[in-house]
Amino acid sequence: MAEKGYWPEFQLNVSEWSIFKARLANYFEANGVAEDKKKRSILLNALDEEAYRLNFSHFSPATPEEKTYVEVVEALDNHFKRGSCPFAERFKFYEATKRKSEGPTEWAARIRRLALGCEFGGILDTVLGDKFICGYERGQC
Repeated sequence: MAEKGYWPEFQLNVSEWSIFKARLANYFEANGVAEDKKKRSILLNALDEEAYRLNFSHFSPATPEEKTYVEVVEALDNHFKRGSCPFAERFKFYEATKRKSEGPTEWAARIRRLALGCEFGGILDTVLGDKFICGYERGQC
């Protein structure tokens, strides 16, 4: 049976874990992947080196290959929980700059996602507009 769908590599500092995890679950469903070992192997293979190293460190001295799929996912879930500190989230938000590979739509979506934990309240739209312009090209604002 030919595989249905694909997903890109999970890049630790680029990809969003919750989106990647949902897409991976869809891939498993579309391809009838139910066996724990196979799910774990597919997930571990999809992690970039930094993400794999993070997972490896979490389980040391054991290895991720010795854990169940659920244990590996739970470790990643715990690592990627959105911080509860708005100041830390705002730092990430204000430090972000548009990537060369991002178009305006992708850049706008990324800063909107980064603003989720910032608690901007009623000034959200103003802050998003300012960040869209000021983060578009570093040093141009």
